[in-house]
Amino acid sequence: RSKNVTIATSDTQQRVLYWAGSVGTFFLGLPIGSAPAAKIALDFAGYLMLMNGSGGNGLLVTYADNNNITTDPWTSTFAVGSSQDDEITDAVNYNTRAYVFTKYTTHQISHVGGNPDFAVRQIKDWGAVSGTGKRATYTDKGELLLMLGWDKKVRVFDGTEEQIIST
Repeated sequence: RSKNVTIATSDTQQRVLYWAGSVGTFFLGLPIGSAPAAKIALDFAGYLMLMNGSGGNGLLVTYADNNNITTDPWTSTFAVGSSQDDEITDAVNYNTRAYVFTKYTTHQISHVGGNPDFAVRQIKDWGAVSGTGKRATYTDKGELLLMLGWDKKVRVFDGTEEQIIST
């Protein structure tokens, strides 16, 4: 969801769809030439972020203000740094930050406002397999992220430190 709109992306990087929630309507495509086709959508800090788009750069994040997603030209971008053979595999909101996972790295995204709108910082040298980032709440530890890394290790991650729980 992005504000009051449901967003649909696909692993085949089809056109991004949205549904405003009115009865009797179907998903509509964001206008051609506006939002890039993308695999991953994330609502963070009042912005809809589309990641791993069809433009050939799997490390690019394109974003627009939630209030303007159907009319914005979608020209605001930033990239997460990594090697050329890498791509964004997953993203999740956790506490007050967003975490973007690639095959090889983990990045922390903070909203700073102004120009640029976001600060990007690589925090780990491991990445997550697509669709495996899930939240879990433990009575003694609170809310944590669980994920499967490309190194075939299951990790519990609290935003700064991780613990490998399975090899």
